[in-house]
Amino acid sequence: MSVDDHVNAYLLAMKSEKATIEVFNVSPSNLVTNEKFTSLLPEIIGFNGKIVFRSYPPSYPSRPIAQDTDYLVLDSTKIRETIGARAEEFMDIVKEVC
Repeated sequence: MSVDDHVNAYLLAMKSEKATIEVFNVSPSNLVTNEKFTSLLPEIIGFNGKIVFRSYPPSYPSRPIAQDTDYLVLDSTKIRETIGARAEEFMDIVKEVC
């Protein structure tokens, strides 16, 4: 998700009385797996190393692999329906960067 989308959502919420004392998630509406997202990063940032999925550094807090979700998606329905904020599709942003 782009910084512009986040900032625009905050500005829209600040201007809307409907947003008073509300809590919103701001996220693109499309699902992207963590693995797909991670596999796109090397090209974006110029990383040539090896990515090992479901592997964490020794100092990383321990948790069972079963809790390692395939998707990390926030539901932005509330902000979209309340004040009309909408984020760009994640894959469109990635294509622009690459």
